Amino acid sequence: MAINNLIKNKFELVFDESLYDIVNEIIEVDFPGLGISYFGQKWKGLTNNQPGGDLDFDVLDISMIVNEDMSNVKKFIDWIFELKNPETSENGSKKLPATLICYRPDGNKIRFKVDFTDVFPVNMSKIKFKTNIDDTEYEEVTITFVFNKYEIKGGLI
Repeated sequence: MAINNLIKNKFELVFDESLYDIVNEIIEVDFPGLGISYFGQKWKGLTNNQPGGDLDFDVLDISMIVNEDMSNVKKFIDWIFELKNPETSENGSKKLPATLICYRPDGNKIRFKVDFTDVFPVNMSKIKFKTNIDDTEYEEVTITFVFNKYEIKGGLI
C-alpha cells in the first residue's frame, strides 16, 4: 500500500508582509502544472516529436475563507485595481514573490518550499452568500494568480 507523504492540511502560502495576515485563512492551494511546447518532424512516414522552447505554467489558484469584514478579499480587489491603474497606486504595478511551505506530518519541520516569482492576481471568483444553511458554513473565494516561474527547494529542515 502506498502512503501519501504530502499531508494536505500542513502548508502555508506566504506573500510579503502586506498580505501576511491571510496565511491562516487559506484553505486550499492548487499547485500549477508545467508544460513545454513541442513540434513534430515528419520523416519516412513517422513523426519525430522534438521539444520546443517555451515553458507554459498553469495558474496558481488559492481558496480562502472570507473573513467577517471581507478585509482579506478587499486586499486582493485593491491589488487587482492597482495592477489595472498603476498611476493611482502608491506602489505602481506590483508583482510579489510568494512561497508555498509544506510541512512534515507533525507540522514542525519543513518538507519543501516552492518559491514563486513575480506573482500577481488576475481573477477572483464569485462569493456565494447563503441564508438556507443549517450548520456553520463559511463563504469562500478563489483567487487566481499568474507568475513567471517557480523553484522547488526540498529537504530543507
